[in-house]
Amino acid sequence: WFEVYASSGGALDLHLASQSEDSAHGRLLPGGFVLSIVQCLDDVTIVDSDHPITTTPNPIGNGDVDGWGCSTHGYFVTFPPAGHEIMEIAGSGDPCCMDLPFGAGRILATVQTVEWGGGSRAFLENTILYDVGVNCP
Repeated sequence: WFEVYASSGGALDLHLASQSEDSAHGRLLPGGFVLSIVQCLDDVTIVDSDHPITTTPNPIGNGDVDGWGCSTHGYFVTFPPAGHEIMEIAGSGDPCCMDLPFGAGRILATVQTVEWGGGSRAFLENTILYDVGVNCP
């Protein structure tokens, strides 16, 4: 029903960080995403600095998404062709934050602990506002 919700105009926000491979590692997720849980990586690079979750209402840079102690728990090994990469594990080309138009809605998927208090509050605020339709493309 998640995909029905998104395709009908909803915004599905998948926060997929996990300390355990038993969670979503290797499983097909809504929208066609498959991820690899690799525990903790701390160097993330923004590859689309114009995407609304990196600009609105707070401009964020690489320093805002790095240095959390565990900035990402993994990356997407499979994703739909229409999936748009926003952030990746630095120097690897492995995406850890993606946006996917899905029917009349969209799916935002990340392997980052966006909601963690030690992360970037600006990044979390941008993500929430994007999910509710503020300044969406």
